[in-house]
Amino acid sequence: MMVPTTPGGEVIGVRYREASGVVDNVIIQNIGNMDGSAVGIGFYNQSPVVDNGQPPEETSVALSHSTIRNVVGTGILADGASVNLTVDQTVVIGPVQPSSVVVANGFQLSDGAKGTVQNSFFTDFRSQVPGASGSAFIFLCPGVNGGGVASATGNSVRNADFGAALTYADGVRLEGNTFVDTQVAVLLQAFQNGLGCSTPTSPTKNSNIVDNLILDPAEAGIALVNGLLLGSGPGSNTIQGNSIFTDVTVPMAPLSIDGRDNVISQNTIFAGPDSE
Repeated sequence: MMVPTTPGGEVIGVRYREASGVVDNVIIQNIGNMDGSAVGIGFYNQSPVVDNGQPPEETSVALSHSTIRNVVGTGILADGASVNLTVDQTVVIGPVQPSSVVVANGFQLSDGAKGTVQNSFFTDFRSQVPGASGSAFIFLCPGVNGGGVASATGNSVRNADFGAALTYADGVRLEGNTFVDTQVAVLLQAFQNGLGCSTPTSPTKNSNIVDNLILDPAEAGIALVNGLLLGSGPGSNTIQGNSIFTDVTVPMAPLSIDGRDNVISQNTIFAGPDSE
């Protein structure tokens, strides 16, 4: 593994900055150090918020048929208002051994970025950092308001603290995904601050969580959480057509709703022995 010149700095496998392109059939592995001296990003699609006082030109990047594994940090990070990233048929595997100081995440769309992850497999995003959780998908201030897309469709997720975590996420779509062995499969949350977003939107709203299959979540299948009592919490989201299988021997909430004006319909909850 590699160590940057500045302790705690970033080490990046592949980086696209203000550039478009196609990346197909690559392997990115062993990025970052367990002790935090190098925080890894496997694939980084990046743009600045502004470019010489002007919004940067939008870029388009496609990542497909690839494998990203053993990244101590974030497997795929798309960040910035000019970014539009599509990830398709790609495998992302977390660290061989989780770090006690760096949280591992699979795919993050943040700070105005647009994009989709589809037909891909994510596994092993458990955190050993006190008070922090690993996620297969993070949608943090994505750029949907400008007419873009922020979505995860047709993916398989296994062994993660959060399958998908949405924060300040307006209009995200999660459809046809399978989540197995998570603490919380899908989390929609509201907080009082921007959590690093340069232009935080209103609390998570207008998102569609539809036709997902959730097996054996430890705490909740789908949870809407008003994290710091921000107004009414997540609102105007649609939770529809999801199937949640739970183990009756584990105390948990298949659906946990803290918000208003959300549409909850046609979801199916199965309670029984271990569902796998």
